[in-house]
Amino acid sequence: SFLRTDVGDGYDFHRNEINKMNYEDIKHGGVEKNIFLTINSSKKNAEAASTSFTAYERDLNRSLQDIRSGAIMLDCTERLRIFNDFFRPGYEADYNFTYTPDNARYFKNYICPESAEVHHGSYFKFNDYFGRSMMIKTWSDSIKDDFFDALTNVSPNMAVSLDILPYSTIDSKAYVAGKEADVEGNVYRWSNRPFAPKNSPVRLPKRLTNQRENIDLWNEDVNKKNQKVFFCQIVIVFLATSMKELETYTEELVNTANEHNFSVGILYHQQVSGIQDALPFGIRCVENLRDCNTDTTTVLVPFSNIQLTNTYGIPFGKHEFTKQQYYVDLVEQANGHSMILGGTGFGKSFNEKKKIFYKVFLVDSDVVIFDPEGEYTPLVESLGGQVIYLGVDDINIMELPDSESEEGVGGRDIIGEKCDYIISFFEAVLDKSKFNEAQKSIADRCLRHVLKLSLQNYYERPATLTDWFEELRNQPEKEAAELALSLERHIKGSFNCFAQESSVKRSSRIICYNMATLPKQMKNAGMMVALADTNIKILDNFKRGRITFVDIDEGDFYFKHESSRILLEELFETVRKKNGILTLMIQEIDKILKYSEARTMLNMCNNVVIMHQEEMAAEDFRKLYKLSEKQYQYLINALPGQGINKIGSQIYCFDERIPKDSWLYKIINTDKRKKTS
Repeated sequence: SFLRTDVGDGYDFHRNEINKMNYEDIKHGGVEKNIFLTINSSKKNAEAASTSFTAYERDLNRSLQDIRSGAIMLDCTERLRIFNDFFRPGYEADYNFTYTPDNARYFKNYICPESAEVHHGSYFKFNDYFGRSMMIKTWSDSIKDDFFDALTNVSPNMAVSLDILPYSTIDSKAYVAGKEADVEGNVYRWSNRPFAPKNSPVRLPKRLTNQRENIDLWNEDVNKKNQKVFFCQIVIVFLATSMKELETYTEELVNTANEHNFSVGILYHQQVSGIQDALPFGIRCVENLRDCNTDTTTVLVPFSNIQLTNTYGIPFGKHEFTKQQYYVDLVEQANGHSMILGGTGFGKSFNEKKKIFYKVFLVDSDVVIFDPEGEYTPLVESLGGQVIYLGVDDINIMELPDSESEEGVGGRDIIGEKCDYIISFFEAVLDKSKFNEAQKSIADRCLRHVLKLSLQNYYERPATLTDWFEELRNQPEKEAAELALSLERHIKGSFNCFAQESSVKRSSRIICYNMATLPKQMKNAGMMVALADTNIKILDNFKRGRITFVDIDEGDFYFKHESSRILLEELFETVRKKNGILTLMIQEIDKILKYSEARTMLNMCNNVVIMHQEEMAAEDFRKLYKLSEKQYQYLINALPGQGINKIGSQIYCFDERIPKDSWLYKIINTDKRKKTS
């Protein structure tokens, strides 16, 4: 998760500062929680067992698909790593077991502690660590699903096992019928006890009344609601660095259990059995099973928080509840495109600026930034990038890609594509009523002629719109004269920044198109120029085998104009095949739902970041992604820098805030209201 700091390119200081923040994240929060499902099944031989477990895995994954999840079967080496990490804390990285027939007999040498002692039947000791086994003795029927989260936050090295013994539907009904018979037997014996008053109303004691009410509930669950009976028990084992710390953890565990209406006790003289039960061996040494219905068992299952396993890539924010930083390798994703949505001042740009550092320092790539408001300049300059001020710096929109023939790569008509692009540019700067089909035909004719001359090096430089303008004026049609007059100020006049030879090279690894310097009536045209310019860079990088990250801020601007909207959609659809990865930032979901092109882009994004939303917009997201009530409320109440991430099919609440006094905050914060981001 840390960046190299010995590159020697002048930016190792930046990497050091980012690593400091990463270290603070690890030091002050973030416990990795792993959840294992251990299935115990008795079969006659290994072949039958293997077939049975394969079927279990298939059926389990089919069921887990309903909650957008899945399960992976662990091999021998991976299973033993679990036990090594618990038995040998502090030496997890030293594990080096690889299964072979020769060393399989000595597997204990790879995972067991060097010494193990049990003291007074109430705690044990592994090497220099103290440990204790405990059990949940009783719990109420009303259980909150955050119990396991609270429980596992007590100690940083803890194993909690929920042991479930399921009954079939037939066995469940038989079990309830047996319980009912026992209850009615107790009632009969009490009613006919010796010396009971004759011919007097029978008033059952509270104990028997409660038993009858409970059995009525069981009958309702099993016979009408189609629930089943499960027998469950919960065993806990944890480690501490000292006896004092062990007692502190024990006290915290008891208090946490009490707060959730549980009672917990030490497994006296059963410490070793507790270890065997708590770790995923798949055996039961302690018998303290309690009957539960389907609802209660479901609440006990600890799947309330999503755990992503990536430890390499770009940080997408710490999980709000586990405090674990999630990393996403955009290059390895089938589609690494991202979309960030959120209102002004709630951290859209801030969120992406932090990611830009990783895109620059972690991947051999180029980064292109579309900056309509001019707020990325400090960041780009601090990274040694190049800021292009559209409307001030000249960009020649007639330039063809380097070393391209008229047919181009794969038979592409490069001149034809350039003509279509420039015709769209004219549509963007002219009123459509002033640019008719006849004028388009004349413009296309002149463009093809001038571009062919440019390929033949007729001008001894790249052709420009000025050359096209002179060709246009030589045409005999009156429509040509009208078109020349309409476009004169964009070629010869004050808006001629795209009609001259380029005054910037665009050769830096980081390029920022600052559009704040464009006149308002040229915004759409400037966006089209930046998109087309970027497409050329992506093609060039693709030939060199480089990744191109494209970050487009204030995407709302692009959706206002059909021409730029179409270009943006085409970019989203095609660049992934050319090693291009896009990130689009938009304020409101309404801007997406309004346009079919925008909806297509959202569907193509593997990663969606949603910052604070008002209730109506949050309701749209709840319907779109089936958000839980907790996630919906989090989205409404999120502070700047907080929100919800959708990474593939996984959805979780995140917190991306960083300290205000940090070096990174000072570089990337552009909120004039100075809200915490």
